[in-house]
Amino acid sequence: IRDSHRSAFAACFDSDGDPVWLTHWKGEGDTEVTRARTGVDGGLYVVGQHIGPTVIRTADASKTLESGGDGFDSFLVILSPNGEFRDAWTWGGNGSEYAFGLSVDRIGNAYVAGDYHGSVELDFAELPGFIPQEGVYVVKVALE
Repeated sequence: IRDSHRSAFAACFDSDGDPVWLTHWKGEGDTEVTRARTGVDGGLYVVGQHIGPTVIRTADASKTLESGGDGFDSFLVILSPNGEFRDAWTWGGNGSEYAFGLSVDRIGNAYVAGDYHGSVELDFAELPGFIPQEGVYVVKVALE
Protein backbone atom coordinates (compact mmCIF):
# COMPACT_ATOMS: atom_id res chain seq x y z
CA ILE A 1 0.00 0.00 0.00
CA ARG A 2 1.41 3.37 -0.98
CA ASP A 3 0.38 6.55 0.80
CA SER A 4 0.13 9.93 -0.89
CA HIS A 5 2.65 11.70 1.35
CA ARG A 6 6.19 12.48 0.28
CA SER A 7 9.10 11.37 2.44
CA ALA A 8 12.83 12.06 2.17
CA PHE A 9 16.15 10.31 2.70
CA ALA A 10 19.88 10.92 2.80
CA ALA A 11 22.43 8.27 1.85
CA CYS A 12 26.19 7.88 1.61
CA PHE A 13 27.95 5.59 -0.87
CA ASP A 14 31.59 4.54 -1.04
CA SER A 15 33.78 4.97 -4.14
CA ASP A 16 32.58 1.59 -5.48
CA GLY A 17 28.96 2.71 -5.26
CA ASP A 18 28.14 0.49 -2.30
CA PRO A 19 25.89 1.98 0.40
CA VAL A 20 27.62 3.08 3.61
CA TRP A 21 24.59 4.49 5.48
CA LEU A 22 21.00 5.62 4.95
CA THR A 23 18.64 7.81 6.95
CA HIS A 24 14.95 8.34 6.29
CA TRP A 25 12.40 11.11 7.04
CA LYS A 26 8.76 10.02 7.18
CA GLY A 27 5.83 11.94 8.58
CA GLU A 28 2.07 12.15 8.72
CA GLY A 29 2.26 14.78 5.98
CA ASP A 30 4.72 15.74 3.26
CA THR A 31 8.44 16.02 3.99
CA GLU A 32 10.67 17.85 1.50
CA VAL A 33 14.45 18.26 1.49
CA THR A 34 15.53 21.39 -0.37
CA ARG A 35 19.27 21.70 0.35
CA ALA A 36 22.10 19.62 1.76
CA ARG A 37 25.71 20.62 2.47
CA THR A 38 28.69 18.92 4.05
CA GLY A 39 30.57 20.57 6.88
CA VAL A 40 34.35 20.76 7.25
CA ASP A 41 34.30 17.58 9.35
CA GLY A 42 32.25 15.69 6.73
CA GLY A 43 28.96 15.93 8.61
CA LEU A 44 25.79 16.37 6.55
CA TYR A 45 23.52 19.40 7.05
CA VAL A 46 20.02 19.09 5.56
CA VAL A 47 17.19 21.66 5.37
CA GLY A 48 13.65 21.47 4.13
CA GLN A 49 10.07 21.60 5.34
CA HIS A 50 7.47 19.22 6.71
CA ILE A 51 3.80 19.05 7.69
CA GLY A 52 2.83 17.23 10.87
CA PRO A 53 5.11 15.12 13.06
CA THR A 54 8.05 13.75 11.07
CA VAL A 55 10.31 10.93 12.28
CA ILE A 56 13.99 10.92 11.28
CA ARG A 57 15.49 7.44 11.52
CA THR A 58 19.21 6.72 11.49
CA ALA A 59 21.08 3.53 12.38
CA ASP A 60 21.66 4.77 15.94
CA ALA A 61 18.59 6.87 16.82
CA SER A 62 15.26 8.35 15.84
CA LYS A 63 14.00 11.87 16.40
CA THR A 64 10.52 13.29 15.92
CA LEU A 65 10.21 16.81 14.55
CA GLU A 66 6.94 18.41 15.63
CA SER A 67 5.02 20.76 13.39
CA GLY A 68 2.44 23.34 14.44
CA GLY A 69 -0.54 24.58 12.47
CA ASP A 70 -1.73 23.41 9.09
CA GLY A 71 1.17 24.60 6.94
CA PHE A 72 4.77 23.61 6.38
CA ASP A 73 7.41 24.18 9.07
CA SER A 74 11.13 24.42 8.24
CA PHE A 75 13.78 22.09 9.64
CA LEU A 76 17.53 21.68 9.90
CA VAL A 77 19.01 18.22 10.55
CA ILE A 78 22.69 17.50 11.14
CA LEU A 79 24.17 14.01 10.70
CA SER A 80 27.72 12.88 11.48
CA PRO A 81 30.05 11.70 8.70
CA ASN A 82 28.96 8.15 9.68
CA GLY A 83 25.27 9.00 9.28
CA GLU A 84 24.60 9.16 13.02
CA PHE A 85 22.09 11.68 14.31
CA ARG A 86 23.69 14.85 15.76
CA ASP A 87 20.87 17.34 16.18
CA ALA A 88 17.73 18.79 14.63
CA TRP A 89 15.72 21.98 14.82
CA THR A 90 12.32 22.92 13.47
CA TRP A 91 10.55 26.26 13.36
CA GLY A 92 7.24 27.56 12.13
CA GLY A 93 4.26 29.71 12.85
CA ASN A 94 0.61 29.96 11.93
CA GLY A 95 1.25 29.74 8.18
CA SER A 96 3.93 28.03 6.11
CA GLU A 97 7.70 28.37 6.32
CA TYR A 98 10.05 27.11 3.61
CA ALA A 99 13.82 26.66 3.91
CA PHE A 100 15.61 27.15 0.57
CA GLY A 101 19.15 28.27 1.34
CA LEU A 102 21.86 26.62 3.43
CA SER A 103 25.46 27.49 4.15
CA VAL A 104 27.88 26.04 6.70
CA ASP A 105 30.88 27.98 8.00
CA ARG A 106 34.31 26.61 8.92
CA ILE A 107 33.35 25.97 12.57
CA GLY A 108 30.07 24.20 11.83
CA ASN A 109 27.50 26.96 12.28
CA ALA A 110 24.59 26.69 9.85
CA TYR A 111 22.90 29.59 8.08
CA VAL A 112 19.40 28.88 6.77
CA ALA A 113 17.42 31.20 4.50
CA GLY A 114 13.80 30.84 3.52
CA ASP A 115 10.46 32.52 3.30
CA TYR A 116 7.24 32.47 5.30
CA HIS A 117 3.56 33.18 4.83
CA GLY A 118 1.57 33.99 7.97
CA SER A 119 4.12 34.35 10.74
CA VAL A 120 7.39 32.76 11.74
CA GLU A 121 8.27 31.66 15.27
CA LEU A 122 11.70 30.46 16.28
CA ASP A 123 12.01 28.55 19.56
CA PHE A 124 15.75 29.13 19.62
CA ALA A 125 15.89 32.81 18.60
CA GLU A 126 14.11 36.08 19.24
CA LEU A 127 12.87 38.13 16.31
CA PRO A 128 13.09 41.88 16.92
CA GLY A 129 10.28 44.34 16.30
CA PHE A 130 7.39 44.08 13.88
CA ILE A 131 7.30 41.00 11.65
CA PRO A 132 5.13 41.31 8.50
CA GLN A 133 2.76 38.50 7.46
CA GLU A 134 4.97 37.48 4.53
CA GLY A 135 8.67 37.77 4.06
CA VAL A 136 12.07 36.14 4.14
CA TYR A 137 14.21 35.00 7.02
CA VAL A 138 17.84 34.12 7.64
CA VAL A 139 18.68 32.09 10.73
CA LYS A 140 22.08 31.27 12.20
CA VAL A 141 22.15 28.02 14.15
CA ALA A 142 25.30 27.94 16.26
CA LEU A 143 26.63 24.56 17.29
CA GLU A 144 27.75 24.22 20.86
